[in-house]
Amino acid sequence: AAKHGGLEPRPQDNARASFAPLIEKSAGRIELTRPAEVLERQIRALNPWPSTWIELSEGSEPLKLISAVARPEISGTPGQVLDTKNTLLIATGSGALEIREVQPPGKKPMPVADYLRGGGRSLTIGTQLPHR
Repeated sequence: AAKHGGLEPRPQDNARASFAPLIEKSAGRIELTRPAEVLERQIRALNPWPSTWIELSEGSEPLKLISAVARPEISGTPGQVLDTKNTLLIATGSGALEIREVQPPGKKPMPVADYLRGGGRSLTIGTQLPHR
């Protein structure tokens, strides 16, 4: 017991075990009305499959989110872009999400700063993203 930090291994009670539901691709949609901490965990949990994503405008191709950090001390209107200078900071239902790495449609994963210098130039402070 000392070897395991005082923990005693016990066999699982198979009569009480259950199956977890299958993860569907739709679980990857980031709902910006949710708290930033929850979204950070969702991004980490669903990478690499089914991956998480946001729409930059209604009906646009999704932008995959590879990594992000919750910034609970920052607030704003959910879905509003708060910063685009070398980082992408988006307000959520509680706090903000600092996007670190993305994968644009048809491209390889890249640091968000590279994305903002290229295809993400249209994202500006104040842009309102769809946030259902």
